[in-house]
Formats: sequence, C-alpha cells, structure tokens
Amino acid sequence: MNFDNLITNDRRRKIFDAVMSQPGPFTIKQILSSVPNEGFNYYMVRELLQALTYRGFLTEESIRTNKSKGGRPTTLYILSKASQ
Repeated sequence: MNFDNLITNDRRRKIFDAVMSQPGPFTIKQILSSVPNEGFNYYMVRELLQALTYRGFLTEESIRTNKSKGGRPTTLYILSKASQ
C-alpha cells in the first residue's frame, strides 16, 4: 500500500511511525502518549487515523470502558491484514 499522499509532512510521519510501533490495538490517547513532546493534539492524530482507516490500512472497533449508561465508547484502532 502506498500512503505517500497521506504522509505529507514530518508531523504526519511521526504519527504514522507511532502507529506502526504499537504492539496491538491502540487508542488515540496511546498514540499521543507515545510521542509526548511533539506538540500533537487529539485532532491531528484522529485525522490521520481516520484517513488510514478509510483507505483500509486500519480497522476501528468501538468498546465500552465503563459499565454505566451514557458516555461515548472508546475507539480501538487495529492494523488491518492488508497493512501487514
């Protein structure tokens, strides 16, 4: 798969590298904590992860982290078989 059109700057390259270094399913917060001093925010990471998901590189899975009603589920991102 070719993602040159998505990895257009150093920030996106660092986020992509953080994605590739994850040992298993991950959240946006885990990506942010793996590159703590880069100045990334939630929206920068989410934008790239959504683009990678749209192109089939990642898959998403929503999980509930609490047992109470309400609240938003946590989204886990998983490398797709096509990316390996």
